[in-house]
Amino acid sequence: MKLAVSNIAWAPEEDELAAAVLSEHGVRGIELAPTLIWPAPVEASERRARDYADGWRARGFEIVALQSLLYGRRDLQVFGAPEVREATLAFLGAICRLAGWLGAGTLVFGSPTNRHAAHLPAPARGAQADPGLLCRPGGAPGRVRPDARDARPVPVPHPARPPGAHGSNRICSNDLLSGTAPQGGRTKDFATSDAAREAIYALSDAQVAADLDAVAAYALKLPASNGKLAVGGFCWGGGQTFRYATHNRELDGAFVFYGAFEHTREQLAAVAAPVYGFHGGNDERINGTIPATSAAMRELGKSYEPVTYEGAGHGFMRSGEDPQGTPADKKARDQAWERWRALLKAL
Repeated sequence: MKLAVSNIAWAPEEDELAAAVLSEHGVRGIELAPTLIWPAPVEASERRARDYADGWRARGFEIVALQSLLYGRRDLQVFGAPEVREATLAFLGAICRLAGWLGAGTLVFGSPTNRHAAHLPAPARGAQADPGLLCRPGGAPGRVRPDARDARPVPVPHPARPPGAHGSNRICSNDLLSGTAPQGGRTKDFATSDAAREAIYALSDAQVAADLDAVAAYALKLPASNGKLAVGGFCWGGGQTFRYATHNRELDGAFVFYGAFEHTREQLAAVAAPVYGFHGGNDERINGTIPATSAAMRELGKSYEPVTYEGAGHGFMRSGEDPQGTPADKKARDQAWERWRALLKAL
């Protein structure tokens, strides 16, 4: 087996030390992030590139691939305006020439920051959204979950109840903020959770819906899918879940955990799937919206079943798994899980 390691693991001035360590472990290949060596890689000369590759060969290594091809170039976009696409193609062409001079036969094109298509109509975007976490127990409904953060990583499911273990394919739209952080980073790259929270609240409804459309289409094409589709989310994601139920008439169920969104009667009239609410008793900000929403849904002949768990606070699905969480949150979490399992099974 041939092994290669990326040079993003060390600073350029540490090449000699890295080579010694890698040699001890049988590594003979280097994957190169060109911007770590040349801030403007397209301006690198053939002589400099060949000399650099020769330096690694003298140490017993070959440069086998290039990666991070568009790092630092947020101005270059695959789905940009025609002149932007032209510039992107020209830049990648120069990278290909650089790869040839270095002797690298493979170019790894990830560059999520340069593949944003939020400005395109939803049908044209295809499956741009990152499917994120996927568990497939087989013959199961797809369950799409908007990023359920309060601007933090997606909550880890209870160890005794792994995702997808209840007879559903669970797909999380893993990071709706990809490309919006400093340097084109993801949620984890924001300096503070407050900054990430502000960014996620700034996302347009159209962008969120288009991302969820892409993930939903992906879920329904899975071989393990039985054609059923449900969406669930928490806090901000709970509100987006309800909003998505007004957008996608193909849903078979929407599971709203302590979330709400400002809506019109016309929006609620578009809901086709049953909507199920999971709310903490000590969460008046959200609970105060339930009576009016219930009345409007009832008048429109829509199915809306909110349940409030006595004594539980906002975010009880997260705090209820914390060993330091309150008994009310733990109880609410357990009851909500059982209810959710039963509802998914009945789809």
